[in-house]
Amino acid sequence: MSERAVTVVLSDLHMGGGKADPSDDFIHSRNQFSALLADLSREPEGRDGEIELVINGDFLELVQVRPEVYRLGSADYWCSQRESLRKLDAVLQGHPEVFESLKDFQSSGNQVTLAAGNHDVDFYWPQVQGEIRRAAGENIVFELGEYWWDRYDGRLRISHGHQIDPANRFEHWGDPRLLAGQGEMRLEMCPGTLFVIKFVNWLEKRYPFADNLHPVTRLAGLLAKQDRAGLFMVFWMLARFTARHPGAALGVDREELSIEPVLQSLEYDDRFAQELATLWNGVRGEAVTLARLRQELHDEQALADFMWEVLARIPADEWIPVFDRVDPAVLSASGGGAAILSVGKAGMMSKQLWREEARQQWRAGAQVVVMGHTHQPDTVRENGSAYFNSGSWTRYVEESELEELTLEDLKSEEAFPYQLNYVRIAPGGNGRLESRMICFEQG
Repeated sequence: MSERAVTVVLSDLHMGGGKADPSDDFIHSRNQFSALLADLSREPEGRDGEIELVINGDFLELVQVRPEVYRLGSADYWCSQRESLRKLDAVLQGHPEVFESLKDFQSSGNQVTLAAGNHDVDFYWPQVQGEIRRAAGENIVFELGEYWWDRYDGRLRISHGHQIDPANRFEHWGDPRLLAGQGEMRLEMCPGTLFVIKFVNWLEKRYPFADNLHPVTRLAGLLAKQDRAGLFMVFWMLARFTARHPGAALGVDREELSIEPVLQSLEYDDRFAQELATLWNGVRGEAVTLARLRQELHDEQALADFMWEVLARIPADEWIPVFDRVDPAVLSASGGGAAILSVGKAGMMSKQLWREEARQQWRAGAQVVVMGHTHQPDTVRENGSAYFNSGSWTRYVEESELEELTLEDLKSEEAFPYQLNYVRIAPGGNGRLESRMICFEQG
Protein backbone atom coordinates (compact mmCIF):
# COMPACT_ATOMS: atom_id res chain seq x y z
CA MET A 1 0.00 0.00 0.00
CA SER A 2 1.45 3.35 -1.03
CA GLU A 3 1.23 6.14 1.53
CA ARG A 4 -0.91 9.12 0.70
CA ALA A 5 0.04 12.77 1.04
CA VAL A 6 -2.56 13.23 3.79
CA THR A 7 -3.67 10.84 6.52
CA VAL A 8 -6.98 11.48 8.30
CA VAL A 9 -7.63 9.52 11.49
CA LEU A 10 -10.80 9.21 13.55
CA SER A 11 -12.27 6.46 15.71
CA ASP A 12 -15.10 5.21 17.90
CA LEU A 13 -18.11 5.82 15.68
CA HIS A 14 -19.89 2.83 17.30
CA MET A 15 -22.22 2.61 14.34
CA GLY A 16 -25.02 0.13 15.02
CA GLY A 17 -28.26 -0.84 13.37
CA GLY A 18 -29.59 2.65 12.68
CA LYS A 19 -33.09 3.81 13.59
CA ALA A 20 -34.24 0.28 14.41
CA ASP A 21 -31.44 -0.23 16.94
CA PRO A 22 -31.83 1.38 20.40
CA SER A 23 -28.13 0.78 21.14
CA ASP A 24 -26.96 2.82 18.13
CA ASP A 25 -25.29 5.89 19.64
CA PHE A 26 -23.54 7.03 16.44
CA ILE A 27 -24.19 10.73 15.75
CA HIS A 28 -25.68 10.78 12.25
CA SER A 29 -28.72 13.03 12.59
CA ARG A 30 -27.61 15.10 9.59
CA ASN A 31 -25.46 12.48 7.85
CA GLN A 32 -22.40 14.14 9.35
CA PHE A 33 -19.97 11.34 8.50
CA SER A 34 -21.02 11.27 4.85
CA ALA A 35 -20.73 15.06 4.77
CA LEU A 36 -17.17 14.82 6.13
CA LEU A 37 -16.22 12.35 3.42
CA ALA A 38 -17.67 14.66 0.77
CA ASP A 39 -15.68 17.59 2.18
CA LEU A 40 -12.46 15.56 2.16
CA SER A 41 -13.12 14.48 -1.42
CA ARG A 42 -13.34 18.13 -2.49
CA GLU A 43 -9.94 19.01 -1.01
CA PRO A 44 -7.12 19.17 -3.61
CA GLU A 45 -5.53 16.02 -2.15
CA GLY A 46 -8.93 14.31 -2.14
CA ARG A 47 -9.53 15.09 -5.80
CA ASP A 48 -6.10 13.62 -6.58
CA GLY A 49 -6.72 10.44 -4.55
CA GLU A 50 -4.04 11.43 -2.04
CA ILE A 51 -5.93 10.96 1.25
CA GLU A 52 -5.91 7.89 3.44
CA LEU A 53 -8.87 7.77 5.83
CA VAL A 54 -8.08 5.63 8.88
CA ILE A 55 -11.00 4.58 11.08
CA ASN A 56 -9.02 3.64 14.13
CA GLY A 57 -11.13 1.01 15.87
CA ASP A 58 -14.73 0.67 17.06
CA PHE A 59 -16.12 1.84 13.72
CA LEU A 60 -18.97 -0.66 14.10
CA GLU A 61 -20.93 -1.45 17.27
CA LEU A 62 -20.85 -5.22 16.76
CA VAL A 63 -20.92 -5.92 20.51
CA GLN A 64 -24.40 -4.53 21.12
CA VAL A 65 -26.19 -4.82 17.79
CA ARG A 66 -28.62 -7.77 17.57
CA PRO A 67 -27.79 -9.16 21.04
CA GLU A 68 -30.06 -12.16 20.49
CA VAL A 69 -27.63 -13.54 17.89
CA TYR A 70 -25.06 -14.54 20.53
CA ARG A 71 -26.39 -17.35 22.75
CA LEU A 72 -23.30 -19.24 23.86
CA GLY A 73 -23.13 -17.80 27.38
CA SER A 74 -19.36 -18.07 27.78
CA ALA A 75 -16.81 -15.97 29.65
CA ASP A 76 -14.12 -17.12 27.20
CA TYR A 77 -15.59 -17.10 23.69
CA TRP A 78 -17.39 -14.43 21.69
CA CYS A 79 -19.01 -14.68 18.26
CA SER A 80 -18.57 -17.28 15.57
CA GLN A 81 -18.11 -16.04 12.01
CA ARG A 82 -21.77 -16.80 11.25
CA GLU A 83 -22.93 -14.77 14.26
CA SER A 84 -20.64 -11.86 13.38
CA LEU A 85 -22.08 -11.82 9.86
CA ARG A 86 -25.62 -11.58 11.23
CA LYS A 87 -24.60 -8.65 13.42
CA LEU A 88 -22.82 -6.98 10.51
CA ASP A 89 -25.94 -7.34 8.36
CA ALA A 90 -27.88 -5.17 10.83
CA VAL A 91 -25.27 -2.41 10.51
CA LEU A 92 -25.17 -2.62 6.72
CA GLN A 93 -28.96 -2.32 6.60
CA GLY A 94 -29.04 0.43 9.22
CA HIS A 95 -26.53 2.77 7.56
CA PRO A 96 -26.40 2.12 3.80
CA GLU A 97 -25.57 5.79 3.15
CA VAL A 98 -22.33 5.52 5.15
CA PHE A 99 -21.03 2.56 3.18
CA GLU A 100 -22.02 4.18 -0.12
CA SER A 101 -20.16 7.33 0.96
CA LEU A 102 -17.05 5.29 1.70
CA LYS A 103 -17.25 3.80 -1.77
CA ASP A 104 -17.64 7.27 -3.34
CA PHE A 105 -14.69 8.58 -1.32
CA GLN A 106 -12.45 5.91 -2.87
CA SER A 107 -13.60 6.53 -6.43
CA SER A 108 -10.78 9.01 -7.13
CA GLY A 109 -8.12 6.76 -5.56
CA ASN A 110 -8.36 7.71 -1.90
CA GLN A 111 -7.67 4.92 0.58
CA VAL A 112 -9.94 3.70 3.43
CA THR A 113 -8.30 1.69 6.21
CA LEU A 114 -10.30 0.00 8.97
CA ALA A 115 -8.49 -0.99 12.15
CA ALA A 116 -10.15 -3.45 14.50
CA GLY A 117 -11.07 -2.31 18.00
CA ASN A 118 -12.57 -4.16 20.93
CA HIS A 119 -16.12 -3.51 19.66
CA ASP A 120 -15.41 -4.70 16.10
CA VAL A 121 -12.87 -7.47 16.63
CA ASP A 122 -15.16 -9.28 14.16
CA PHE A 123 -13.02 -7.73 11.38
CA TYR A 124 -10.71 -10.72 11.80
CA TRP A 125 -13.26 -12.96 10.05
CA PRO A 126 -12.55 -13.18 6.29
CA GLN A 127 -16.24 -13.27 5.38
CA VAL A 128 -16.89 -10.13 7.45
CA GLN A 129 -14.13 -8.37 5.51
CA GLY A 130 -15.67 -9.60 2.26
CA GLU A 131 -19.13 -8.24 3.11
CA ILE A 132 -17.71 -4.86 4.11
CA ARG A 133 -15.73 -4.64 0.87
CA ARG A 134 -18.85 -5.47 -1.12
CA ALA A 135 -20.72 -2.65 0.62
CA ALA A 136 -17.97 -0.03 0.90
CA GLY A 137 -15.45 -0.78 -1.85
CA GLU A 138 -13.22 -3.66 -2.84
CA ASN A 139 -10.04 -1.74 -1.96
CA ILE A 140 -10.81 -1.38 1.76
CA VAL A 141 -7.68 -2.22 3.80
CA PHE A 142 -7.89 -3.86 7.24
CA GLU A 143 -5.24 -3.28 9.92
CA LEU A 144 -5.25 -6.33 12.18
CA GLY A 145 -2.99 -8.07 14.64
CA GLU A 146 -0.74 -5.20 15.65
CA TYR A 147 -0.96 -3.08 18.77
CA TRP A 148 0.80 -0.17 17.00
CA TRP A 149 1.13 0.47 13.30
CA ASP A 150 3.04 3.13 11.38
CA ARG A 151 2.87 5.61 8.58
CA TYR A 152 5.58 7.91 7.15
CA ASP A 153 8.49 5.64 8.15
CA GLY A 154 7.38 5.45 11.77
CA ARG A 155 6.96 9.20 12.28
CA LEU A 156 3.20 8.61 12.69
CA ARG A 157 2.11 5.84 15.07
CA ILE A 158 -1.52 4.79 15.44
CA SER A 159 -3.29 2.50 17.92
CA HIS A 160 -6.90 2.16 19.03
CA GLY A 161 -5.60 1.84 22.60
CA HIS A 162 -7.82 -0.87 24.06
CA GLN A 163 -4.83 -3.08 24.82
CA ILE A 164 -3.84 -0.58 27.55
CA ASP A 165 -7.19 -1.16 29.25
CA PRO A 166 -7.12 -4.47 31.18
CA ALA A 167 -10.89 -4.88 30.98
CA ASN A 168 -10.84 -4.59 27.17
CA ARG A 169 -7.54 -6.13 26.16
CA PHE A 170 -7.18 -9.42 24.30
CA GLU A 171 -4.68 -12.08 25.23
CA HIS A 172 -4.43 -13.14 21.56
CA TRP A 173 -4.67 -9.84 19.69
CA GLY A 174 -2.37 -11.17 16.97
CA ASP A 175 -5.24 -13.48 16.02
CA PRO A 176 -8.18 -13.69 18.46
CA ARG A 177 -9.91 -16.48 16.54
CA LEU A 178 -9.81 -19.44 18.90
CA LEU A 179 -10.88 -23.07 18.77
CA ALA A 180 -13.82 -23.20 21.18
CA GLY A 181 -14.41 -26.94 21.06
CA GLN A 182 -15.93 -29.47 18.65
CA GLY A 183 -14.07 -27.82 15.80
CA GLU A 184 -15.88 -24.48 16.18
CA MET A 185 -13.87 -21.29 15.80
CA ARG A 186 -14.92 -18.29 17.88
CA LEU A 187 -13.49 -14.91 18.75
CA GLU A 188 -11.84 -14.39 22.11
CA MET A 189 -14.13 -12.79 24.70
CA CYS A 190 -12.58 -9.84 26.51
CA PRO A 191 -14.01 -9.00 29.97
CA GLY A 192 -15.34 -5.63 28.82
CA THR A 193 -17.45 -7.25 26.12
CA LEU A 194 -18.83 -9.75 28.63
CA PHE A 195 -19.88 -6.90 30.94
CA VAL A 196 -21.52 -4.99 28.08
CA ILE A 197 -23.61 -7.84 26.73
CA LYS A 198 -24.55 -9.32 30.12
CA PHE A 199 -24.87 -6.22 32.30
CA VAL A 200 -24.70 -2.91 30.42
CA ASN A 201 -27.43 -3.95 27.98
CA TRP A 202 -29.64 -4.73 30.98
CA LEU A 203 -28.75 -1.45 32.68
CA GLU A 204 -29.42 0.52 29.50
CA LYS A 205 -33.11 -0.37 29.58
CA ARG A 206 -33.50 1.94 32.58
CA TYR A 207 -30.56 4.28 32.01
CA PRO A 208 -30.29 4.83 28.23
CA PHE A 209 -26.93 6.59 28.41
CA ALA A 210 -25.23 3.76 30.34
CA ASP A 211 -23.64 2.27 27.22
CA ASN A 212 -21.99 5.58 26.38
CA LEU A 213 -19.62 5.31 29.32
CA HIS A 214 -16.52 4.04 27.56
CA PRO A 215 -14.47 2.18 28.47
CA VAL A 216 -16.76 0.01 30.58
CA THR A 217 -14.56 0.53 33.66
CA ARG A 218 -16.03 4.04 33.90
CA LEU A 219 -19.26 2.47 35.12
CA ALA A 220 -17.54 1.06 38.18
CA GLY A 221 -17.49 4.29 40.15
CA LEU A 222 -21.22 4.81 39.60
CA LEU A 223 -22.09 1.28 40.66
CA ALA A 224 -20.01 1.52 43.83
CA LYS A 225 -22.05 4.51 44.97
CA GLN A 226 -25.47 2.85 44.56
CA ASP A 227 -27.62 1.68 47.46
CA ARG A 228 -28.13 -1.76 45.93
CA ALA A 229 -25.77 -4.55 46.88
CA GLY A 230 -26.44 -6.27 43.54
CA LEU A 231 -24.93 -3.32 41.68
CA PHE A 232 -22.11 -3.20 44.22
CA MET A 233 -21.37 -6.83 43.29
CA VAL A 234 -20.94 -5.82 39.65
CA PHE A 235 -18.53 -3.11 40.73
CA TRP A 236 -16.65 -5.61 42.90
CA MET A 237 -16.30 -8.10 40.04
CA LEU A 238 -15.04 -5.49 37.60
CA ALA A 239 -12.73 -3.83 40.10
CA ARG A 240 -11.35 -7.16 41.30
CA PHE A 241 -10.58 -8.24 37.75
CA THR A 242 -8.94 -4.93 36.88
CA ALA A 243 -6.89 -4.91 40.09
CA ARG A 244 -5.06 -8.02 38.89
CA HIS A 245 -3.19 -5.86 36.41
CA PRO A 246 -0.47 -3.38 37.47
CA GLY A 247 -1.24 0.15 36.36
CA ALA A 248 -4.87 -0.72 35.74
CA ALA A 249 -7.28 2.07 34.94
CA LEU A 250 -9.22 1.60 38.18
CA GLY A 251 -6.17 1.94 40.38
CA VAL A 252 -7.62 -0.33 43.11
CA ASP A 253 -5.54 -2.65 45.31
CA ARG A 254 -6.98 -6.12 45.81
CA GLU A 255 -6.62 -5.71 49.56
CA GLU A 256 -9.25 -2.95 49.40
CA LEU A 257 -11.89 -5.16 47.81
CA SER A 258 -13.30 -7.08 50.78
CA ILE A 259 -16.56 -8.87 50.12
CA GLU A 260 -16.71 -10.50 53.55
CA PRO A 261 -20.37 -9.54 54.25
CA VAL A 262 -21.48 -11.62 51.24
CA LEU A 263 -19.49 -14.60 52.50
CA GLN A 264 -20.99 -14.12 55.95
CA SER A 265 -24.51 -13.95 54.51
CA LEU A 266 -23.81 -17.17 52.65
CA GLU A 267 -22.69 -18.80 55.90
CA TYR A 268 -25.52 -17.67 58.18
CA ASP A 269 -28.50 -16.74 55.98
CA ASP A 270 -30.15 -19.91 54.69
CA ARG A 271 -32.55 -18.05 52.41
CA PHE A 272 -29.69 -16.18 50.73
CA ALA A 273 -27.70 -19.41 50.49
CA GLN A 274 -30.66 -21.18 48.89
CA GLU A 275 -30.97 -18.44 46.26
CA LEU A 276 -27.25 -18.83 45.50
CA ALA A 277 -27.81 -22.57 45.22
CA THR A 278 -30.44 -21.85 42.55
CA LEU A 279 -27.85 -19.79 40.65
CA TRP A 280 -25.38 -22.66 41.07
CA ASN A 281 -27.87 -25.01 39.45
CA GLY A 282 -28.37 -22.57 36.58
CA VAL A 283 -24.62 -22.29 35.98
CA ARG A 284 -23.38 -25.80 36.69
CA GLY A 285 -26.53 -27.73 35.82
CA GLU A 286 -26.56 -29.64 39.08
CA ALA A 287 -28.33 -29.39 42.42
CA VAL A 288 -26.13 -28.58 45.40
CA THR A 289 -26.69 -28.84 49.14
CA LEU A 290 -26.18 -25.75 51.25
CA ALA A 291 -23.34 -27.46 53.05
CA ARG A 292 -21.50 -28.17 49.80
CA LEU A 293 -22.25 -24.68 48.44
CA ARG A 294 -20.72 -23.11 51.53
CA GLN A 295 -17.69 -25.33 51.15
CA GLU A 296 -17.28 -24.54 47.44
CA LEU A 297 -17.67 -20.75 47.87
CA HIS A 298 -15.58 -20.47 50.99
CA ASP A 299 -13.42 -17.46 50.03
CA GLU A 300 -13.32 -14.42 47.77
CA GLN A 301 -11.46 -16.12 44.94
CA ALA A 302 -13.95 -18.97 44.77
CA LEU A 303 -16.85 -16.51 44.82
CA ALA A 304 -15.23 -14.36 42.11
CA ASP A 305 -14.70 -17.39 39.83
CA PHE A 306 -18.30 -18.45 40.35
CA MET A 307 -19.60 -14.95 39.66
CA TRP A 308 -17.84 -14.82 36.29
CA GLU A 309 -19.81 -17.92 35.33
CA VAL A 310 -23.02 -16.36 36.66
CA LEU A 311 -22.41 -13.18 34.67
CA ALA A 312 -21.91 -15.20 31.48
CA ARG A 313 -24.87 -17.56 31.85
CA ILE A 314 -27.58 -15.98 34.04
CA PRO A 315 -29.57 -12.86 33.04
CA ALA A 316 -28.78 -9.84 35.21
CA ASP A 317 -32.39 -9.40 36.31
CA GLU A 318 -32.23 -12.89 37.85
CA TRP A 319 -28.96 -12.73 39.78
CA ILE A 320 -28.67 -9.06 40.83
CA PRO A 321 -31.81 -9.20 43.05
CA VAL A 322 -30.27 -12.15 44.90
CA PHE A 323 -27.39 -10.00 46.10
CA ASP A 324 -29.68 -7.08 46.86
CA ARG A 325 -30.50 -8.97 50.08
CA VAL A 326 -27.09 -7.96 51.42
CA ASP A 327 -26.92 -4.51 53.05
CA PRO A 328 -24.81 -2.31 50.72
CA ALA A 329 -23.88 -0.03 53.61
CA VAL A 330 -22.27 -3.00 55.36
CA LEU A 331 -20.47 -3.89 52.15
CA SER A 332 -18.91 -0.46 51.68
CA ALA A 333 -18.01 -0.22 55.39
CA SER A 334 -16.26 -3.58 55.30
CA GLY A 335 -13.23 -2.38 53.37
CA GLY A 336 -14.75 -1.34 50.06
CA GLY A 337 -14.74 2.33 50.99
CA ALA A 338 -11.14 2.91 49.92
CA ALA A 339 -11.85 1.05 46.72
CA ILE A 340 -14.85 3.28 46.02
CA LEU A 341 -12.69 6.37 46.43
CA SER A 342 -10.07 4.91 44.09
CA VAL A 343 -12.66 4.06 41.47
CA GLY A 344 -14.24 7.49 41.80
CA LYS A 345 -10.95 9.00 40.67
CA ALA A 346 -10.35 6.44 37.93
CA GLY A 347 -11.66 8.67 35.14
CA MET A 348 -9.10 11.32 36.03
CA MET A 349 -6.34 8.75 35.57
CA SER A 350 -7.26 7.54 32.10
CA LYS A 351 -5.96 10.50 30.11
CA GLN A 352 -2.66 10.27 31.97
CA LEU A 353 -2.29 6.59 31.07
CA TRP A 354 -2.86 7.27 27.39
CA ARG A 355 -0.56 10.30 27.43
CA GLU A 356 2.24 8.30 29.00
CA GLU A 357 1.80 5.64 26.33
CA ALA A 358 2.16 8.38 23.71
CA ARG A 359 5.35 9.65 25.37
CA GLN A 360 6.82 6.16 25.13
CA GLN A 361 6.17 6.21 21.39
CA TRP A 362 7.80 9.65 21.12
CA ARG A 363 10.88 8.27 22.86
CA ALA A 364 10.89 5.44 20.30
CA GLY A 365 11.03 7.96 17.44
CA ALA A 366 7.42 8.85 16.63
CA GLN A 367 6.59 12.49 15.96
CA VAL A 368 2.80 12.13 16.01
CA VAL A 369 0.78 9.58 18.00
CA VAL A 370 -2.96 9.02 17.53
CA MET A 371 -5.13 6.85 19.78
CA GLY A 372 -8.81 6.29 20.60
CA HIS A 373 -10.92 4.07 22.89
CA THR A 374 -11.38 6.53 25.79
CA HIS A 375 -14.04 8.69 24.06
CA GLN A 376 -12.22 11.68 25.57
CA PRO A 377 -10.85 14.23 23.04
CA ASP A 378 -7.29 15.10 23.97
CA THR A 379 -4.33 16.94 22.49
CA VAL A 380 -0.80 17.16 23.92
CA ARG A 381 2.20 18.85 22.30
CA GLU A 382 5.64 18.58 23.86
CA ASN A 383 9.06 19.35 22.40
CA GLY A 384 7.87 19.21 18.81
CA SER A 385 5.91 15.95 19.25
CA ALA A 386 2.13 15.61 19.28
CA TYR A 387 -0.45 13.22 20.71
CA PHE A 388 -4.12 13.20 19.70
CA ASN A 389 -7.15 11.30 20.85
CA SER A 390 -10.00 12.23 18.53
CA GLY A 391 -12.64 11.05 21.02
CA SER A 392 -15.81 9.48 19.67
CA TRP A 393 -18.64 10.14 17.26
CA THR A 394 -21.12 9.53 20.08
CA ARG A 395 -22.22 11.59 23.07
CA TYR A 396 -19.78 11.27 25.94
CA VAL A 397 -19.15 12.26 29.56
CA GLU A 398 -16.53 14.88 30.35
CA GLU A 399 -13.84 13.46 32.64
CA SER A 400 -14.20 16.42 34.98
CA GLU A 401 -17.80 15.36 35.64
CA LEU A 402 -17.21 11.66 36.29
CA GLU A 403 -16.73 11.89 40.04
CA GLU A 404 -20.10 13.62 40.57
CA LEU A 405 -22.01 11.51 38.04
CA THR A 406 -24.86 9.28 39.21
CA LEU A 407 -26.90 6.59 37.50
CA GLU A 408 -29.91 8.91 37.51
CA ASP A 409 -27.93 11.31 35.33
CA LEU A 410 -27.75 8.62 32.66
CA LYS A 411 -31.49 8.69 31.99
CA SER A 412 -31.24 11.64 29.57
CA GLU A 413 -28.89 11.31 26.61
CA GLU A 414 -29.55 14.87 25.48
CA ALA A 415 -27.82 16.19 28.61
CA PHE A 416 -24.42 15.13 27.27
CA PRO A 417 -22.27 16.72 24.56
CA TYR A 418 -20.77 15.32 21.40
CA GLN A 419 -17.71 16.42 19.46
CA LEU A 420 -17.12 14.95 16.02
CA ASN A 421 -13.35 15.21 15.61
CA TYR A 422 -10.73 13.94 13.21
CA VAL A 423 -6.95 14.29 13.07
CA ARG A 424 -5.19 15.47 9.90
CA ILE A 425 -1.53 14.57 9.38
CA ALA A 426 0.70 15.42 6.42
CA PRO A 427 4.45 15.74 5.78
CA GLY A 428 5.80 19.26 6.28
CA GLY A 429 9.26 20.72 5.92
CA ASN A 430 12.53 19.40 7.32
CA GLY A 431 11.20 15.85 7.68
CA ARG A 432 8.58 16.91 10.23
CA LEU A 433 4.91 16.00 10.17
CA GLU A 434 2.25 18.67 10.39
CA SER A 435 -0.75 17.63 12.46
CA ARG A 436 -3.90 19.09 13.95
CA MET A 437 -7.24 17.96 15.35
CA ILE A 438 -10.31 19.38 13.63
CA CYS A 439 -13.83 19.47 15.01
CA PHE A 440 -16.32 18.79 12.22
CA GLU A 441 -19.33 19.48 14.46
CA GLN A 442 -20.18 19.66 18.14
CA GLY A 443 -23.34 19.84 20.14
